[in-house]
Amino acid sequence: MDESDPNALRFQAELEFVQLLSNPYYLNWLGQSNYFDDHHFIAYLEYLQYWKEQKYLKFIVYPQSLFYLEKLLDKDFRDSFKQIPIADFASKQQINKDEFGQQMKDEEAIVQYTLYAQISQFGQPAPPPDEEPSMIKDTEH
Repeated sequence: MDESDPNALRFQAELEFVQLLSNPYYLNWLGQSNYFDDHHFIAYLEYLQYWKEQKYLKFIVYPQSLFYLEKLLDKDFRDSFKQIPIADFASKQQINKDEFGQQMKDEEAIVQYTLYAQISQFGQPAPPPDEEPSMIKDTEH
């Protein structure tokens, strides 16, 4: 890659940023740093959706980054990642899938856990970070 080519540098910077989205703790930091409340940042996320196109997929090393890239367009999803238990849970799901080969549906589980966390804000206690809510457990065998 030609370091003096501005398009090459932009491509590299955007690819690196998109792949950073695979880190739940980075998402938590973005949320706690109020990036998720900045309409310019949301517009940037919308612009980056092109990474889901077939011709760009070959450059993606962490495919879960594309899941987060899409889900971050949803305000409720962004708001939930301001909470460290959501980042903890998402990280645990990724580790379980990557290291132990468990057939976990981490994307669905994260969405369900996010919804659970939002519900818990209205009077029900959230589960401790080490405990999965029962509604997430895989019922398919």
